[in-house]
Amino acid sequence: MKRKVQYLTIILFLIFIFGLAIANVFIVDKSFSANENRYLASMPEISLDNIFNNDFDEEFDTYFNDQFIFRDQWIMLKSLYQQVTLNIANNEVYYAKDQNLISQELSYNEALVENNIKYINNFVSQYPKVNFMLIPTAALINKNLLPMFSYNYDQLAVINQAYSNIEANNINLVDSLLKEDDIYFKTDHHWNEKGARIGYEAICDQVLNKEPNNFNYQLVADDFKGTLLSRAGTFWYEGDNIYHIEPENSIQVEMQIDQDEKIYDSIYVDEALDTKDKYTYYEGGNHAYVKINTSLNNGKKAFIIKDSYAHILIPYLISEYEEIEMIDLRYFRQDLKEMIEENDDIYIIYSVDSFITDTNFVFLN
Repeated sequence: MKRKVQYLTIILFLIFIFGLAIANVFIVDKSFSANENRYLASMPEISLDNIFNNDFDEEFDTYFNDQFIFRDQWIMLKSLYQQVTLNIANNEVYYAKDQNLISQELSYNEALVENNIKYINNFVSQYPKVNFMLIPTAALINKNLLPMFSYNYDQLAVINQAYSNIEANNINLVDSLLKEDDIYFKTDHHWNEKGARIGYEAICDQVLNKEPNNFNYQLVADDFKGTLLSRAGTFWYEGDNIYHIEPENSIQVEMQIDQDEKIYDSIYVDEALDTKDKYTYYEGGNHAYVKINTSLNNGKKAFIIKDSYAHILIPYLISEYEEIEMIDLRYFRQDLKEMIEENDDIYIIYSVDSFITDTNFVFLN
């Protein structure tokens, strides 16, 4: 009887393995994974050159993994197994309390941080009206939500190092953010509309010397599942809310992206709400250059050098500036001297996780 059970187990295992292999032959390849928010590998070219140069094996392995049948279900099963077996992270994402996902940030390149500080100071020496905002991530502000035995590098030490050495008008948000709850998306690394509001209030206080304006918030999506969810594989988690942020005093807006001829009549891209990455609702996501004109007619202009954390801050800043220009150093390669005007309020707005990894600050100079 025992031997029969063993044979049956082996037979069922072989049926399962070969069944999956046969099924993989007949399924239609997918070009894009919505859950992972990335394009999937396609079948590599079969040629003698590709095979003998050893490229084929590696490319086929990537293709097979990407196109494996029930891929999303296997990813979720792995993530669920990680949680059931009390693992605290998956793919460098912590399973935090209340279905929060927080990026695992173990170390950073100290030499790169020192170089970035030097590049920013060289830029500041040319333009005296630079405001530097370094935005902490949820790994610091929401560390009370992290699981037991989690570890991240000392983010506060990096912030203090930057503010102690960068010779700009430094806008420190740590204390203000620590006073509030729910200021980051649960499934994404960005701060949400509440966090960005705190950043805007700090600008009003430390740059504009005025009281902040009032805003209305309209829910436009409740199923935003961000990059951390894609990495963690917790596809069953509930999505985050995305809000349309409107100044209480109505303002007309025109937006131009990458110096294209098309002019948008809003800073919001409605089509993004039908996609996986709903955070691109704000100014259409990452671009080398974005120019925004408003109906304020107050003669005030902001020039912003930024990462994507600044995108959700723009709905607040359009209530203050007649013109806003934004550049992303990852893609922008023009001469800044030709663009920055004498009376511009200049901002460098970065999250800490971008600041410690971005190698493009050299292009400030």
